This record gives sequence, structure tokens and C-alpha cells, in this order.
Amino acid sequence: MRPPSPPRPPVAFPTLDSLAAFLRPRLPPGAPARSPWVVRAVHVATVRIRNSRGARLVETRQLLSDGTVRRRGLRPLSEKMRPGESPEAAAARAVLEELGARARVRILGGDGARVEERESASYPGLPARYVLHAVDAKVVDGVPEDGEFETEETGEDDGDAGAITVKRHYWDWIDDDDDDSDSERKEVAAAGALAH
Repeated sequence: MRPPSPPRPPVAFPTLDSLAAFLRPRLPPGAPARSPWVVRAVHVATVRIRNSRGARLVETRQLLSDGTVRRRGLRPLSEKMRPGESPEAAAARAVLEELGARARVRILGGDGARVEERESASYPGLPARYVLHAVDAKVVDGVPEDGEFETEETGEDDGDAGAITVKRHYWDWIDDDDDDSDSERKEVAAAGALAH
């Protein structure tokens, strides 16, 4: 009896060409390596947090580990979901990782999922399917309810072999019309495209 093989490290592809080179010998004869069936699929939980006066929490920018600042517009808190994770569980994890352990919000539930297909923001040239799960929440405690504030990211691992990660989040509260759901829908969609 042979001992079990050691676990293989995950395979990473810095470019579409390197992915195509990896796939080519593994595809059935005659199948193109750049087949249209290669699509990045990402489930994203967007958390629409409101304070006691009804203002909406938005992320305005992020400080990255390489010192650059990434503008976020007026996007709600968002997080890529893990396999098998519910939108509500992903929302709770997003609050913990991006707003911090002191932040307390009540998860109110969410809307059904909406699918958007476009080029991946993270992997230019690769088609992507974003399944956006909007979750509503209300601040309970531990988060300033007025003005701008910033938080440290706690969910990204420094051991990601040179990967650029988010170090700090910058937040603001905006007042809006509850009737302006089209603008909020666009912000949720944009959050899905740029969820880290």
C-alpha cells in the first residue's frame, strides 16, 4: 500500500495565456484552449448598512498594501462569498473584516440574487459572471454614525506571496432618497465588479 500523496499547492495563473497553456494538454482533442466556456464566476454579498437617521454607509476609497489608493466611488460594503456561504453569513464576515470587531450591525435580510456578466475587473480579458446578493443591515453600535471614518482591514492575509491587499478602508454616510433605488442598484452592481 502506497502512502497518500502530499497535498498539491493551488495552481495560479498570472495571465490568460498561462491558463491556456495549462489547459491545452488537458482538453479533449480539437477543443480550443480559449473556449468561451471559461468564465470567472464570483458571488458577492453587498451590505447596505443604514444608521439611525437612515443614511447609507458607503466606502469612498481603500489604501492598498503597496501604498496606492483605490477610489471606490460611493459603494456599499461588499465581500466575495466563500463556497457554500450564505449572503447573510458573508455580510456578517464582511462587517467583521472591514469595519472591525467592535462594529455591531443587525442583518435584516436581503433581496434575491441578480446576475451581471462583463469582463473581470481583476483579470482583464477574462469574462466574468457576478452573482450579486444585496443584504440590508442596520447599525447597532461600534461604528460612528456621522461623518467620515476609517477602519483597518482584518480579513486579508499578509502571506499572499506578493499579492496586493487592502490595508485600510475609508467610509462616509450619505443621505439619499429611498425612492432613488436606481442609483443604489448601480452602486451595488459596481461593488460586485470591484469586490476585493
